[in-house]
Amino acid sequence: MIAKPDSVRIATQADERPLYDLLMDLWTYGEERGLGWPVDPILVLRHIEEGTRPNLATRSDPMDLRRAVHGVIDDPDTPDRIIASVGLFIDQVGWYTREMGVHELWFYVRGHARNSRHHERALRDFAFWVRQELNKGTPQPMPLISGFYYRGPRLAAMERLWQRLWGPTAEKVAALWWIE
Repeated sequence: MIAKPDSVRIATQADERPLYDLLMDLWTYGEERGLGWPVDPILVLRHIEEGTRPNLATRSDPMDLRRAVHGVIDDPDTPDRIIASVGLFIDQVGWYTREMGVHELWFYVRGHARNSRHHERALRDFAFWVRQELNKGTPQPMPLISGFYYRGPRLAAMERLWQRLWGPTAEKVAALWWIE
């Protein structure tokens, strides 16, 4: 049994603005800046609401049926500021099946809080806990699908970091090629 990390809580509607601010920090972090694509604030808010507003009638788009769970870590030094988050979305594992999986769309710790890696481990453990809770009573266990986009010079180092973070049970099953 995996326990939910004490430092990570499930985001609520009250977290939408701080979570949006964190995701804008993610979008602007480093040399990539969203891989060159412009940010769509309405789409970002929609993804946030998918995890903070389980009641569809309260969403800005009540027809949006997608479900998510967002884990957040509060900044201990600044009230109403989130220092780290993972966005976990429940979606089909592929275009060819109705089987569902837990897809991580973001996994981010603010740059100044990355030294000890305890936030990364807490977000990882939260993702494992969410998957465990969603799998209770299901005939077909849902996989946890994690990854990242990165076009910088440290791609191999990022892959090693991801493998260390997710551990020996994580298997690399895909690759992407960027063609412009």
